[in-house]
Amino acid sequence: MLRRLAQNSKNIVSGAKFDLVVPSIMILLSLGLLGATLWRILDDVRTENQAGTSILLDVKSAWVIGSSPIFFGDPKAPLTIIEFGDYQCPYCRTASIQLMEAVKRHTGQIRFEFRNLPIPAIHPLAYKAAVTAALGAECGCYWEIHSELFANSITESGLVYLQKSMHPNKLQWLRARERVRSDGGVANNLGFVSTPVLIECYPDGRVTRIDSVSDAMSALTSSSRSKCRARSA
Repeated sequence: MLRRLAQNSKNIVSGAKFDLVVPSIMILLSLGLLGATLWRILDDVRTENQAGTSILLDVKSAWVIGSSPIFFGDPKAPLTIIEFGDYQCPYCRTASIQLMEAVKRHTGQIRFEFRNLPIPAIHPLAYKAAVTAALGAECGCYWEIHSELFANSITESGLVYLQKSMHPNKLQWLRARERVRSDGGVANNLGFVSTPVLIECYPDGRVTRIDSVSDAMSALTSSSRSKCRARSA
């Protein structure tokens, strides 16, 4: 009798353990599957970011470049990279420096244009800095002023100093403000609301928006390969 009771008790305990073990195993398996799924998702995102993306815009390159561009690099270079930027944006500064260095490395292949997209809501001196750079365009020293604005912290007094140093006349002031307005109009029409925005313009008129300077270099490499294939043919 006692032996039977003991055996029954053992069976009850073993059953209880089994009831606890099975759900635990199922939970662990579920967590393992979830972890594997999350890992695949993260790996896909990482791969996509590394590869970069480009978006074809439904506009012509001539319109995005504008009627009076000032290029850094060979004006006849086939590939144009445009940055819509804000002079108080640190990311715009980094992109601009990298693009200017790329132009120097790839002479005759790429030209760089900077168009103004000041965001005064977060950068209170951005518009005045854009006008100052545009004055440089009117006074024949655009890239010097452009580099100066990105090289130093922008202050009200610093902007006034740069403006006075160029000795602009009233017409140049008007044209400078119009240049900034025109740049902003193009950016608004394209739906750009943050900076920097990088654009590629091809000789055939195509325009694409890219994510990074490295994407621009990839486009340059692809363009060079296409030319080599065309020459070989």
